[in-house]
Amino acid sequence: LTISWMIFPVFGNGEPTTSEQFNFFDSWGMADGRFVHPGKVAVDSYGNIYIIDSGNARIQKFDSEGRFLSKWGTLGTDDGQFSAPQYIAIDQWDNIFVVDLGNSQIKKFSPSGTFLTKWGSNGTEDGQFYHPTAIAVDDSGDVFIADTFNNRIQKFSSSGTFITKWGTQGNSEGQFLLPTGITIDPQGYIYVADPSNFCIQKFNSSGSFITKWGSKGTTNSQFLRPYDVAVDISGNIIVVDQG
Repeated sequence: LTISWMIFPVFGNGEPTTSEQFNFFDSWGMADGRFVHPGKVAVDSYGNIYIIDSGNARIQKFDSEGRFLSKWGTLGTDDGQFSAPQYIAIDQWDNIFVVDLGNSQIKKFSPSGTFLTKWGSNGTEDGQFYHPTAIAVDDSGDVFIADTFNNRIQKFSSSGTFITKWGTQGNSEGQFLLPTGITIDPQGYIYVADPSNFCIQKFNSSGSFITKWGSKGTTNSQFLRPYDVAVDISGNIIVVDQG
């Protein structure tokens, strides 16, 4: 959607003049470098920046200085189309993985935006999703999805082959209440933001529980909705405490 502001010259009776006399003022939306509800951001090995432009059902790519490079995607259900894309991750070969929330799918693209493959559908079986949110890719190319409303993590190969899953609804070790964030540290450990349990949980790459921390509150190391999580190159863990 592109919306334009116009300066409308008027006659003395308050009626606008003909359209030829309208002067363009400003616009936003579909133009390159403009957004409607931008979502997650990812950076490739060259420093190029990829931004989810959810309201426009597309991905936009910029260089590290913010100069527009390319875009792809339209609204729909076909290959290369999106319905409310929300999350993005990039592997070490600079392939781009997008969580297509409205289509309950994961879609994979080349760095130039060429469609490569997709997988997933709405449901509770292996390889299906119910409101998938976060995505992370490890150094071997395996893809981890926070399958939020199914209260689990699913692991796939880079081509979309189901490998394993873990998690059920609950508040015990390895259980979740609507997990919304996922990241991988340099050693390959998986961290999951579990906002309704007010904690971060840590697993190995096979899904075995290692530890967790956090409780409900406002003091240091407590959370009121730990929505997302990231790890820096030193292994420090950064948590978005949304509440």
